[in-house]
Amino acid sequence: MTPLGPRATVEAAAREDIGPHIRPRLYIVDGDLDLLARGRSERISNLYRLSVYSVENLLIDVDAIKKYCRFACPALDEQTCFQQCAVEDLFFDMQRHLPAYLSALAIARRLNLAGRVSAINPPSIGREVRGRRIGPCPNLIRSRLREIVQEAISTRGPAKYLQAKRVVRKNLKAKNANPATLAPGKLFTLAYVNERISLSGGMTLPQKAMVSYLAEHAHLQNDRGFRATLRRKAKDL
Repeated sequence: MTPLGPRATVEAAAREDIGPHIRPRLYIVDGDLDLLARGRSERISNLYRLSVYSVENLLIDVDAIKKYCRFACPALDEQTCFQQCAVEDLFFDMQRHLPAYLSALAIARRLNLAGRVSAINPPSIGREVRGRRIGPCPNLIRSRLREIVQEAISTRGPAKYLQAKRVVRKNLKAKNANPATLAPGKLFTLAYVNERISLSGGMTLPQKAMVSYLAEHAHLQNDRGFRATLRRKAKDL
């Protein structure tokens, strides 16, 4: 895999790459907030738009992360490790509380709002335990929602806000995905897990090491279209 740069650069390269090649090529771009904010996108040959926020989100599943927690907490027995890291509780909290926040951010993206109020800001909604942010905090999320909605209505008007809200809610319903895959994996799930491991006395490894471990254990079920595309490309080799 060769990084080419931002989304626009990758899309431009895919458009221009129309010639025959000895080996098949596939250009990949993150889904990011456009999954909820935009819906339809231009179809480009040899370009795959992930149906998760980013490549890291492909690796996020409960079983793989529980294995990582066990690996990163060698001093704990399995039961204690799972109890203290509480991965299933984390996924439940994200499923329950993050959709509203992600939807508000997508509305801000669709309305082209700028500045701090519409920026993805995990610390602003993080629930803290002994100085560690271990998951989303519903009270802080409600506060951020008020800020974003007020900004959207005051700068774009209530009609445009409601129209954007309808589109985003429709896209969210159509995705029917775990919010853990729609939020930036590096900033939310992976960061939360590392903080939980730290509180448990485990090893807080760099995210590159974490991603490498998960890549060996994840089932890659979060984007089945991507798996199918890779299989088709492999047959062309």
